[in-house]
Amino acid sequence: MAHRLRRMIGLPRPRHPIYKALTMTNEEVTQALQHLIGTQYADSVKAQITQATGRDRVVGPNEVSTRNYDPMRIHVQTDKKGVITGFAFN
Repeated sequence: MAHRLRRMIGLPRPRHPIYKALTMTNEEVTQALQHLIGTQYADSVKAQITQATGRDRVVGPNEVSTRNYDPMRIHVQTDKKGVITGFAFN
């Protein structure tokens, strides 16, 4: 019954990535992305982050974003050489 109702009102299935994004805390996201710290940043990293976390708002270094608070946004932080040093959430 629940799956019919979900389909009728247009909600995604529970295994859809949006459910992961809604349930992972920023701390859990940081842990899930720990393996990327120390690696060279490339545009393909954004897709990896989205797949691992379910969050589609990933901002790379030197990319412009709004100042609006967005709890689902992940900022990739890098050093001057383009090596990933961490992640920020705002």
